[in-house]
Amino acid sequence: MENFKGINFSTLKKECPNVYDNTKIKLQVKFNRKEDKDFFYSTYEHTETEVEKDNKTNVMTCKNIKNKYEVMIEKLKNKKLGVLIVGIGGNNATTMLGGICANSKDISYIDTYDIKKPNYLGSVFLSSNLRIGYNKKNKEHSYCPIYKLVELYNPEHIIFGGWDINNMNLKDCLYRNKVFGVDFIEKIKNDLDYVPLKSVYFKGNFIADNQQLRVNNILVGTNKLEILEKVRNQIKEFKKQNNLNDVIVLWSGNTEKTIPIIEGVNDTFINILGACKNNHVSVSPSIIYALAAILENCPFINSSPQNTLVNAVVELAEYKNVFIVGNDLKTGQTKIKNFLLDFYFGTGLKPKSIVSYNHLGNNDGKNLSSDLQFYSKKISKSNLICDYVKANDNLYVSDDDMNEKNMRSKHKNIKNNDFCKGDSLISTSTDTVEIEKDCAFTDMLEKQKVNSDIVIKYVPYVGDDKKAMDEYISEIFMNGKNTICLYNICQDSLLASPILIDLILLVELSQRVYFKSLKMNDSNEKILCNGNINIDNYVISHDMVSNKYKNFKRMDSILYLSSLFCKSPFNSSVYKTRHSFFSQLESLLNFIRIICDLPTDAHLDLPFMA
Repeated sequence: MENFKGINFSTLKKECPNVYDNTKIKLQVKFNRKEDKDFFYSTYEHTETEVEKDNKTNVMTCKNIKNKYEVMIEKLKNKKLGVLIVGIGGNNATTMLGGICANSKDISYIDTYDIKKPNYLGSVFLSSNLRIGYNKKNKEHSYCPIYKLVELYNPEHIIFGGWDINNMNLKDCLYRNKVFGVDFIEKIKNDLDYVPLKSVYFKGNFIADNQQLRVNNILVGTNKLEILEKVRNQIKEFKKQNNLNDVIVLWSGNTEKTIPIIEGVNDTFINILGACKNNHVSVSPSIIYALAAILENCPFINSSPQNTLVNAVVELAEYKNVFIVGNDLKTGQTKIKNFLLDFYFGTGLKPKSIVSYNHLGNNDGKNLSSDLQFYSKKISKSNLICDYVKANDNLYVSDDDMNEKNMRSKHKNIKNNDFCKGDSLISTSTDTVEIEKDCAFTDMLEKQKVNSDIVIKYVPYVGDDKKAMDEYISEIFMNGKNTICLYNICQDSLLASPILIDLILLVELSQRVYFKSLKMNDSNEKILCNGNINIDNYVISHDMVSNKYKNFKRMDSILYLSSLFCKSPFNSSVYKTRHSFFSQLESLLNFIRIICDLPTDAHLDLPFMA
């Protein structure tokens, strides 16, 4: 019999409100924002530049579009939030839970030689400051912690539960995962006395074969649709037994292989539910969890690289007005690459080669030692560079011309078939298929505007201490070259865990923010109603998220604000997310300013210049 009672750290304190505040920071911020017992209110006028480009004349036309918004933010009051984690016994999940537990208990522990206190370093919401204005008297800019401006859900008040393919108790997982020291584990292990729920596992190389020996805690059914319904029942039972208002589902499991996009299978939510019933090989465990979460009106966060959010999952999320977030966490190496690319392109330099190598010894590294799973990670890490280059293609115009000339010169003889198709042995085959494939691959590399490669190796001895080495080569003035080499040693799970906390807090906050636009067309709003989905005589019942407040609506289901935390932020059919690190950061901070009825920061300081 499964135990659906979750982990509750709030019982470890005499008082644990659901609104986060660090009481050691004695600061109160007063600003002119309207509020009542249920809501905070703000208004915001946004000006966007709409651009049209005539490809024939190469002329870009810019037009300013203004829109005014009224914003309502629900107060937390007595809300109870639960989070269900897929892969709850893994490094990232147990590290996050251990950190939250330690903060809740405010323990002291010995870290090698020194006595340490817990913290939330690495969390934007719980550790970063936001510029709120200028202090004329002291002639300095004024900053304050984000949590002093907006109600954020207290992570120590969240009820946690989850699934794992291995049934090891979490208190034992802390020792197995080797992230925390023994003194620390001894002080928190009894508070993580939890056995994971039975998990979804399909053979078929979704995760590496080397993970098979861990599998002893699986959910079974006659087909994938039946298993999906069982996962839904697990979510319902967890919500009911812990008396929760909302549940967020977080995928923190192993990286899966990339799934092909197949018309008639994963292009619409009706088709993918049919594919589940027919046990289609492309329906992965992460897709099962995503569908189950959305059908239960629970936001879904994909913190791994695989393409769980296929078109069918996105369509269902948009249909049901449920938030989805992905893909992959932007932790160490990619985060540095992100703001280095900001530096390069922002200062007019031209990156030409970016090569990244890293090795690690945790279970993530073990899973990624398989080619199929590594390919998902490689795509996730590479998307960043592609979008930067596209946004700055003017820097590479001369490269395109030179590449074309060089390729014509290089392959002049090949096109005339003036080369030997065999070798010195008369009996050797003269088939050129493999030669042509190899030439096509090297030609592709030579045509790349930025040569980029990524290597990940599994080295068990180093454990969670990931070693990352990067070489950046850029062209500078008059075709000179500049090389930057970085060597980065980081504890992988300790970088990832605060990002998981931030994503949870962002999703929860976004669920309480409602916008009303003067240009919003009520007639275009979807009619939301409860109903059944029929799949080959199989009926799936579900409830819809209703529009709670007339003329107000929440943000789009694809939560763009999460792009700061994701390696490969997800795009919708109408909007492409920015990849610039500092744009992503300021976008999030300006969102906080807007819901606090503060002006956005234009970084201009014009009143002090003119």
